[in-house]
Amino acid sequence: MSALTNVRTALRERYQRAALLDAAGQMRECVEYLQHPEILVAEFSDSYLTASEYDRRDQEFWAPPEDLPRRRVSDDVCDQLVRASQVRVLDDPEHCFRYVAREIFPLRAELGGHAEGDRRAAGLDYVGLIAADPCVPVLGVVHVPADRTVFLSLMRLLTCLAEVATEAQVDRANRFLFRGVLPPEPTFDLHVLTESPPDLDAQPPISHLTHDLANVFVTLLRDEWQFPNMLRNIYCLRMSLKDFDGGMQVDWKS
Repeated sequence: MSALTNVRTALRERYQRAALLDAAGQMRECVEYLQHPEILVAEFSDSYLTASEYDRRDQEFWAPPEDLPRRRVSDDVCDQLVRASQVRVLDDPEHCFRYVAREIFPLRAELGGHAEGDRRAAGLDYVGLIAADPCVPVLGVVHVPADRTVFLSLMRLLTCLAEVATEAQVDRANRFLFRGVLPPEPTFDLHVLTESPPDLDAQPPISHLTHDLANVFVTLLRDEWQFPNMLRNIYCLRMSLKDFDGGMQVDWKS
C-alpha cells in the first residue's frame, strides 16, 4: 500500500491555480487550452500516472466530518438527488441514473490542514450509476455560477476523473461505492450540474468556450492509446430545486 496521502497531481495544481484567478484570467486559461488542447491531455495523462501510485483499495473513501457547515446550493442539490429513486435526463432518455454517494475526495486520506473552503471544492459532489450493460459510473460536480466559472467546474471534474479512473481506484470504488457492479475498466460519464434557471442567451463567453474545450478533450482522449474507452460523455445539466421531479435538462453534451 502506498504511503502517499493528499496526492497533488498536475491537473489538481492547475485547477487550484485557476481557482485563484478572476473570471477574465480563467477565460485566458480556457482559450490557451483551446489553442493547445494537447497540453490538457498531457496534464491529464500525467495526473493519471501520478494517481496510479496511490493504492488504498482496501480502505473506504475518506468521509468529511458531519459538523462542517452546509453549502446552500450544492448540498440542497445533492439532497434532492438522494431523495430521487431515479434521475432522468429529459433530452437524453437513455441517460437515467441513481445516486450512489456524495462528497468523494479521490486521493485524500485526511483533511490535512486544508481550509474548509478548499476541501469543499476539492472533490466530487456526487457519484451515480447508470444501470446499463455494462454499468456506467457517473461523476458529478455542482456548478454554482456565483462562486466560479463553468470552466473551473470542468477542470475540477477532469482532475477528479484522472484520480478516480486508475486500476486501484476503480477497484476501491467498485468495492465501497458501487458494490461490485462495475466492469474492470469502466467507461465514465461526467456531469457539470447547475441549479440556476436556463438563460442560454445570457451565458458568458467562457461558458461557450468551455463547451468547445469539452468537445475537444473528449475527442482527443479517445485517440490516446491508454484511454480510448475511459470517457463516454461530458454533460452540462440543469435542474430546478423548487420543483425537482427527478428530471434534468441538457445545456450541452460533449
